[in-house]
Amino acid sequence: NGNISYSGISAEKPEFNFYTENGTLLFDCKTKKLGLAENINMRNLALQGYTKNNLGEIGFKWDNPDTLVYKGDVSISFKLLKSEGKKMPSILLEANPSMVVFSNLDWYINDAKVGIFDSLINIEQFTINSDEQYIYANGIISKNKSDTLTVLLNQINLTNSNLFLKKYGLELEGLLSGKSFITGLLDK
Repeated sequence: NGNISYSGISAEKPEFNFYTENGTLLFDCKTKKLGLAENINMRNLALQGYTKNNLGEIGFKWDNPDTLVYKGDVSISFKLLKSEGKKMPSILLEANPSMVVFSNLDWYINDAKVGIFDSLINIEQFTINSDEQYIYANGIISKNKSDTLTVLLNQINLTNSNLFLKKYGLELEGLLSGKSFITGLLDK
């Protein structure tokens, strides 16, 4: 039927194109619908990018033409770093300024940086905001209890989370603001 499904994730009629040009691997993948969970879908998803010499960029766009608009245009640059004596490389990600629309609200993603290393994840200045609502994260996620990830929430409208919670019979209202300090997240 032209569909792919694995571990609860499904792609409807996907198309994959990989090719090289001047020593660069380019790719373009499209699907009519990517099902991430029971009621979480990305429609008209297009993923494209390139990689060369352990550097690259990935961009993805989607548009769910429903009653409420859910769409996005996100771009991430990456760099792979070989670590001496390690099988897996370290990964440096940089979010390029991007936008997603969630429940008809424009959310902006800043140019944050994330480093994924053997035993820790370093998040630098990640911010996603929509007018006065924002989520900010900065710090280190690791097993070490002295490493801290700081998360700030400002006037987050909880009604927006009901799309994901309705299958559990939950419905939230109100605004959430606060600061949290997370340590030892990778300890277990």
